[in-house]
Amino acid sequence: GINLLTPADVHYERAEQILQQRQEVLLTAYEKYPERFVKGPSVLKPLSRAVWINAPEQDIELFME
Repeated sequence: GINLLTPADVHYERAEQILQQRQEVLLTAYEKYPERFVKGPSVLKPLSRAVWINAPEQDIELFME
């Protein structure tokens, strides 16, 4: 759902910056210790556009656009 971010980070639009910082840390770790990353450098998933605890019964596609 929200990639281990707080709801406040997502709501106040800090998520992209935090995810970018995390990606930089992962790339730095990969460059320093490539032997620890047997499948290559890690890539974070993009933030979902919508996350639900209980999805509404109406057409969810309206919320995804």
